[in-house]
Amino acid sequence: MFSSQALLSTILLSTTLATIANPVVLGNNIVKTSLTRHFNTSNARRTFREARTWKLNASDLVQESIDQKLLVYSATIGVGNPPTSLIPQRLITQAIGYGGGVFEGWEYLDRVTVADDFVIVNQSIGVANEVTFTSELTSKVADTLNPSVNSTVPTVLDNAFDQGIISNKVLGMYFQPTTQPNLTNGGEITWGGVDETKFIGDIVYTDVTTTGVSSHFWGINSAITYGKDLQLLNSTAAGIVDTGSPLLYIATDAYNAYADAVGAVFDDDVGLLRLNATQAAALKSIYLNINGVQLEVTPNAQGWAHSINPAINGDVNMTYLIVADIGEPSGLGWDFILGYAFLERYYSVFDTENNRVGFAETKFTKAIVL
Repeated sequence: MFSSQALLSTILLSTTLATIANPVVLGNNIVKTSLTRHFNTSNARRTFREARTWKLNASDLVQESIDQKLLVYSATIGVGNPPTSLIPQRLITQAIGYGGGVFEGWEYLDRVTVADDFVIVNQSIGVANEVTFTSELTSKVADTLNPSVNSTVPTVLDNAFDQGIISNKVLGMYFQPTTQPNLTNGGEITWGGVDETKFIGDIVYTDVTTTGVSSHFWGINSAITYGKDLQLLNSTAAGIVDTGSPLLYIATDAYNAYADAVGAVFDDDVGLLRLNATQAAALKSIYLNINGVQLEVTPNAQGWAHSINPAINGDVNMTYLIVADIGEPSGLGWDFILGYAFLERYYSVFDTENNRVGFAETKFTKAIVL
């Protein structure tokens, strides 16, 4: 997840300390980097079956069930030239407020290379010696530190802007729908602006919300309806845009209303709502009303791709829905999470300078993905 107060708290969604993977300079101080998608088939069934339990404590949120390992996008980032032993700056201990866990290790300062013309100097990097969770993609945690209440640590985007590498504190994010376990060039991150070849029409912007827990992240306000008439969440609902969650999560009362409306049953073996072919054919669109503009999640976009069903212990003849229960009632300032299932259908923009989030349609927004 990206915090609105510490953009890009991780160098990327998952980072390998190695050589650069063919980034492209677009001009006007904008660089794009391809992302590789990793779908963890060995973890999928357990992940979906686990109950998601949320605890709200003041302005912090702890998620007891970690699901980020199911679907991960990664890029290759260079650290050092070549990677070298680093001189520790200070010992750090940091709690992971979202996703759960704690890591302890050292803070380092070194060069971070995204492209030949995108080299950040004196970037703060946290390297964990001990963690309460493990990654199946990397053996160590390597990320930039979130600013704490006692100090501010410049993020990758902060330093890139301050050092004149990019002209704007803007990230553009592009993902493709999941139809196979692993895919090279399955997504793209654009530093300093947007890639106009990846979206269609205009970008719809909305300010970061000031409501509750969501205001501490890339949170937005949006009404959500099923079809034209069934309101699941009203316009005061607040939620987050999250590149660390696989599904579209909504508050429990909204989830129950949606499940009843579509006639879905919960599949204990998979951990998702399930529809038969007749029910799937009758699905209506979901609409998000963001800053007065309706963003449509089509019936096809509400279903997990059938080609992935065997990997999650599902029946190829059934449709497994990407709408899931957030685990708390609405009205707590944490009403929805727009994860990969949504972001794979819309281009997203994280604009730190103007404290806003943007969305635009892509060629996948209304595509039929099987």
